[in-house]
Order: sequence, then C-alpha cells, then structure tokens
Amino acid sequence: MNRKLLSEEMTRLLLTPQENVVEEIFYGYVGYMESNEQGVVKYIQMGYNPEINYRAVHYSNQDLTIIVCSNHSEDAYEMLKEIEYLIVNN
Repeated sequence: MNRKLLSEEMTRLLLTPQENVVEEIFYGYVGYMESNEQGVVKYIQMGYNPEINYRAVHYSNQDLTIIVCSNHSEDAYEMLKEIEYLIVNN
C-alpha cells in the first residue's frame, strides 16, 4: 500500500475495481472491494478450506487492517463483522 514493493502505476492497477459483482461490491486483482461514489471504501480478502477460514479487510482511508483467522468453517466472518462494527462504525 505504501508503494515500496510495487510501482505507483502497478499499485493503482492492482487496487482498481475490475468487475461489478453486486451493487457496491467489485472484484479486482487483489480480491473484492467495496466502493461508493468517492471510490474504494474497503478491500476484502477471504480464504476457505475444510474446517478453517480467514477474512481480512483493509480501510485505506483509515489505514486500518483487520484480519481474523478461525479453525472453524464459518466463524471468521461473524467475528470480523463484530470487530468492524465496534471499530469502524463507532
């Protein structure tokens, strides 16, 4: 995000929404993104395997990254949403 690994042009390309999935959710080269009229609000990544999963979000305007890992199939999403509610919405 601070352009130490990739050039500014490559960083911009990777962080640009490419395909609209539903309403304000887009897919791009780095995963999912939530976007509104002002641009990308949050970058979203997730991964699953049987009995484990993770969710990660990055709010670039707040320089905030939240990552939740779980050794259960679905628990990371619920925990991430609760953390977002407590930190981002308050």
